[in-house]
Amino acid sequence: MKKIGLILGIVLLLLAFVYINKKRGSGVVKVNVVLVEKRNIQEWVDADGEAEPEKLVKIGSDVTARIEKILKREGDTVKRGDTLCILDPSTYSAKVKEIHARLKMDLYSYENSKKDYMRALSLYKKGLISQKSFEEAKLNLDKLSALLKQDSSLIEQAERNLSKTVITSPIDGIVLAVNKEEGEMAIVGTVNTPGSTIMTVAEMDKMEVKGYVDETGILKIKPGQKVIITLDAFGERKFKGVVYRVVGMPETNSGMNVTTYPVYVRIKDNIKLFPGMAASIRILVNEARDVVSVPLEAMGRDRQGYYVWLVKNGICEKKRIEKGLESFEYAEVKKGLSVGDTVIVGPISKVRTLKDSTRIEIKEVQKSAKRRKFRRFNRN
Repeated sequence: MKKIGLILGIVLLLLAFVYINKKRGSGVVKVNVVLVEKRNIQEWVDADGEAEPEKLVKIGSDVTARIEKILKREGDTVKRGDTLCILDPSTYSAKVKEIHARLKMDLYSYENSKKDYMRALSLYKKGLISQKSFEEAKLNLDKLSALLKQDSSLIEQAERNLSKTVITSPIDGIVLAVNKEEGEMAIVGTVNTPGSTIMTVAEMDKMEVKGYVDETGILKIKPGQKVIITLDAFGERKFKGVVYRVVGMPETNSGMNVTTYPVYVRIKDNIKLFPGMAASIRILVNEARDVVSVPLEAMGRDRQGYYVWLVKNGICEKKRIEKGLESFEYAEVKKGLSVGDTVIVGPISKVRTLKDSTRIEIKEVQKSAKRRKFRRFNRN
């Protein structure tokens, strides 16, 4: 019995020791911290996109006619002026012949009217006909002269329409798609009805990336900004680019309910791409050099603004700061902190429970911020 009592006493003594130590340690929070440093802050805007030719032409027709021959197919290389397809010229050829025949008749009438006018002029000068008869002869000659000008204009238009039945390439490039077949109609577009696209030709040696920037970032984008491009076809390899055009007309992705704005990026590197290749772009929109900064996870925000938890002498203090530029990992601190200050970065579960004067035990001093992957969305 004495032995059992001794064992129980030792157990109770150990439990008391654990309890006292726990009480002593209560209120002490173990946290990860980072030292405030100066660094360069770069603000980037990320977007998804796709490769496409800088010059892409959808070939249509300026006249309505049936397609008689298609001379180029997908993948064919073409030069400027090469014949792509031929439309049935019969309707427009007949129109040219008809107007030429009309012109011949009108020219005959004009020559006779001119002779009548010359006779009338001679008789009028001799006083052998009235002024009215002379003016009628002149008026008839003027009418036929105007008719000849009209015929000449109609012939030019008819011959121009006839020439449009031979469709040529406006650029050097490659045929990307043939949308019509021989025997189908080529339709001219109107205000309310789009015309037929017979084929698509593109200059493949000049490619660009069309990025889709959402409304939170588009106001920061300007032509001339530096761009880093990644393409799925090239893995992690990065390419240089520059923004050269920003489009203010939005494009809505109904599947994701996301409104985006097209941004065109010219690729500086000489690489071979094909239209539609998936790309991601990172656009440098702002930069601050050698400024006081903290990791983003160190910052909090409430109704009064931004703050950090500053560690001094083993306790924490809620410190108000003025935030400046923000990158993917860091934020510039314009006011409130100095180089060498110690701020809390986590764990987040512990940070949520902090109050002014909470006792702190430093678990880990982090060397840098956690890298964050940029947000992407699927446009399909």
